[in-house]
Amino acid sequence: MASRLTRSERRRRSETARFAGHQDGLGLNVGSGSFVLHQQRLVCLDINRALRPTVVASAIHLPFRSSIFDYVLCFEVLEHIDDRQALREIGRVLKPGGRFVGSFPNLLRHLVGVRYLLRTRWSYMDPGHKREYVLEQVVRCMAEAGLEIRRLGWIKSSRLLLNSLAEYFLVEATSRAP
Repeated sequence: MASRLTRSERRRRSETARFAGHQDGLGLNVGSGSFVLHQQRLVCLDINRALRPTVVASAIHLPFRSSIFDYVLCFEVLEHIDDRQALREIGRVLKPGGRFVGSFPNLLRHLVGVRYLLRTRWSYMDPGHKREYVLEQVVRCMAEAGLEIRRLGWIKSSRLLLNSLAEYFLVEATSRAP
């Protein structure tokens, strides 16, 4: 049974789905157990068998041949695993010119309000995350994986002025020819 989503989670998922848009061809949804976008011809991959994905496997060792997918979706996953290895694998399984659409949590989202205004040194990360990102890290990770950024977006955690930093970066990229 699925857990109930908070209002913020519902809004974040809705904005992410809108950013991703409709995809054509054969797709892979990495870490799909908690976040399924309804697309045709979509292979859902997750390490958690209980979530009933199409394929049970790790994103850092994708069990597919190279250049097989037209697009890969990867939302709220990379911050939990070896992101560079996962992105290399995603780049490997994408066809040349294939599309990647994914999300990266913004490290600076926690530096808001009084702490930010006072320029207090403060670091906080979600305890379930191995890392969170600043925009330069997102750009570097994508380039290292052979993915060229085509479009950037973001999801704000709140409409309030004091909390106006992006909670997640959304990225659309294409794979380069091998």
